[in-house]
Amino acid sequence: MIVSVARDFLLGDTHIKHTLVPVMTFHIALGGTCLDQGEDTHVHADGVITVIGSTSSDDFPTIRAIQDHRTAAKNNLFMTKLDASGDQFLFSSYYGGSGNDNAYDSVKDTAGAVYITGSTVPRLFSSYFGDLTTRIDSVNVDHNGNYLLTGTTYSSDFLTKNANQSTLSSLGDAFATKLNRYHQLEYSTYLGGAGSDEGNVVVNSCGDTVFAGYTNSSNFPVSNNAMDTTYNGNGDGFLAKSINSSTIPETVQIENASYIAREGLGLFFQVGIVRSGLLISQVDFLLESRDGTATAGLEYSGISRIITFAPGERRKFITVIIYNDYLYEHENFELIMSNVHGAQLKAPCRALVTIDETTSE
Repeated sequence: MIVSVARDFLLGDTHIKHTLVPVMTFHIALGGTCLDQGEDTHVHADGVITVIGSTSSDDFPTIRAIQDHRTAAKNNLFMTKLDASGDQFLFSSYYGGSGNDNAYDSVKDTAGAVYITGSTVPRLFSSYFGDLTTRIDSVNVDHNGNYLLTGTTYSSDFLTKNANQSTLSSLGDAFATKLNRYHQLEYSTYLGGAGSDEGNVVVNSCGDTVFAGYTNSSNFPVSNNAMDTTYNGNGDGFLAKSINSSTIPETVQIENASYIAREGLGLFFQVGIVRSGLLISQVDFLLESRDGTATAGLEYSGISRIITFAPGERRKFITVIIYNDYLYEHENFELIMSNVHGAQLKAPCRALVTIDETTSE
């Protein structure tokens, strides 16, 4: 394996804008007698170079190692640090167990710490994640030290929490998972449609999390403000953004806290139910009526049923029939939302409906 490092210098004069141009500084061979594969390289503020990868060599160079020998039947991860000149090993170690361990991605935080994702991770924190059908493709760390993972899973019981999409949509979905700096699960969600979906994650300078990937799903969940809401065929890229490294919560609520239903206006009225957020998941809840001074079956049609929002659906109107009893009085009943799945319940989640019979015909 060859490690090459390029430095930048300024190219320019008084008439043109200065431009950073990379110049090759050095390249070295790194590895043992078997297959060694580098996956990522980081250059620190002091010029130190960190190389991440996988090795099947028993004689991979180690120094000040946490694990000084290969323990796997095939691959172990490795992390190697070189000085700024590339001439001296500062640190080099295997990482792994008896299985086949591979590094897929790594990220360096603002303090210079390097985080690895793949088949194993640094021993300061190590955890299984998913099952045999789950693959982590990308890891990042936001400004608060939270871990952000993306990849692909074929598992119908993948661990979810505060999910925008809580069920597997196809044979394989992308996923987005966040662990806080104490390694506790903050959220974990599927992200995909009926086709195959894969994703990666980056964090921008504002701390927002951006998931990017590839989808073969014609029904991939998109938000109403998307620049392109239509699948164009033969595989599309996708972008999904969550603000300040947390998901935008799906919420659902009744549009108004009170309604006036008049018998003389067609003998029915409609209640608006609205949701907000990325609108990428299915949402369902129970909507029930509760008698006040009005009685279901006499003054109005009672309701008790599950209401379902499909991904991307923002508003529904629920029709309630008002019976004309030809009595000139005001009566009321309530409509109440409960048992919400796929979203957070937001106020108002109940509405008072007053039947105005003074205009009854």
